[in-house]
This record gives sequence, C-alpha cells and structure tokens, in this order.
Amino acid sequence: MSLDNTLKAFGARLDEIAAHQEFIAGSLKIGREAARYWDYAALAHAGEIKALVDCHKKGCSQVRLEDLCGALSVQLFAAIEWFIGQVLVKSVLQVSYSVESFEQLPEAVSRNHIKLIGKALSKVYESPLHERIDVDQVFRRLSGCVKGSKTFEMNDFVFAFYLPNIDSNSLAKCFLRIGLKFDWDKVGKNTDLQQFFGETSNRKTGKKIIAFLNQCAKDRNAVAHRGDGSATIQFDDLTKQLTFFRYLSSSIGEQITTYLATVG
Repeated sequence: MSLDNTLKAFGARLDEIAAHQEFIAGSLKIGREAARYWDYAALAHAGEIKALVDCHKKGCSQVRLEDLCGALSVQLFAAIEWFIGQVLVKSVLQVSYSVESFEQLPEAVSRNHIKLIGKALSKVYESPLHERIDVDQVFRRLSGCVKGSKTFEMNDFVFAFYLPNIDSNSLAKCFLRIGLKFDWDKVGKNTDLQQFFGETSNRKTGKKIIAFLNQCAKDRNAVAHRGDGSATIQFDDLTKQLTFFRYLSSSIGEQITTYLATVG
C-alpha cells in the first residue's frame, strides 16, 4: 500500500496554505498602496461599495501580517497531525494485509490496537466529532482480532486518534504505535533537508531537524495559547516552515516505506 496519495494530499494542503499566505500579503500591500488613490468623495453615495472600501482601508491599517501568518501556522500543524494520522492508519492496514493470521502482527500494533480502542470506548460519549466511533463496528471487528484468526479486520482508524501536539519527541512516540523506532539520522539523509540546513552530514542534519521542528512547535503553541497578541509568525518564517514540512513529510514517507517492507 503506497503512501503516495497521502503525500500528495498533504502537499496540496501545504500549497493551499502557501496560496493563502501570498494572497493575504498581496492584499494588504495592494490595499495600503491603493489607499492613496481612492476618491472617497466620489464614493460618498456608493453605499455598500463605500462600506467595503472603508472596511478594507481600516483593515489594511490595523491588520498585522504576522498575526495572520500565525493563524496559518496553526493550520499547518493541523495538517501535519492529519498527515501523521493517515500514515499510521495506512501503515496498520498494510501490516494487517501482509500477515496470514492475527498473532503474526507486530506486538506494538496488536497491543496499541487494544489500548487505543479501550481509550476510544472509555470516551465514547464525550469525544470530539473527529474522534467519534461506530461502537457496533468496533466490536464486530474486535471479535475477529484473536489468535488464529485469518480473516480479522483491524479498527485501523483509532491509530490516528489522540495524537499529541507534534514536536520531535511526540512525533517519535507516534510511530512507536506501529513499532517503528524513529531514526533522526535516517531522516537527515534526505538531500532536500540537507540543503535546507546547509549540511552534508546525516547526523548534523538530523540534529538541526529536531531543533527546527521543536522551535516551530514552540512558536505554534505560543500563537495558539497566548492571547495577548505578542506571539506572531513572520512571513518568511512561515515560508520556511512550509518548505521544511514538505521535505520532512517526504523523508517520513521514505522511512515508513522501508520499515513496512521489513515487517510485511
């Protein structure tokens, strides 16, 4: 089972965020430049148009690009969480298809299958919409997940539930759900990431990936949880984040594919 479609969908989401970023920046710049040329006297009786022009003029003088880039950074991390969840789900599916019977699953997969189902069932009446489950379906599938079963069907979707806020430590823990011990040196082999950080050493690149990812997560958390407006993301910083996560997702895909080839 290829991760190509997941990588493409994630890339498309990054493209959307980048397009929003460019549009917002361009709109603010045009608005500030054009404000000098509006004939406000001529618009005095234009009703709705004048109201829109006034709103745009006011917005261009008050809105800070770095605040809007901060909001887009929060969206970026939501996209990353979705991507990691999809990678885990598809990995579990591939592993389950590659074994002949349930007991041949990697221990990490079978144990976390039960653990995550238990957590989902314990919160079935209080879970957010994106973590709601079909209880009947869960039990039907679970009944076949026993030793000797050759026709079992995993509740694979639960592997995308309860993901922590992503940083280097939590990302590595996410992949332990499927038994993969994440290797940052292997991530550092990615030539795009090496060029991004100006390194040629896998080890040094891996260390810089960890540091940059953790700083991105710290900045995102500050924007999301600090309400006084002091936490912002600069335009160029968001551009760097988008580029970094595009490369990182590709490297993650490579490492997962290699790992699954040894499990299946």
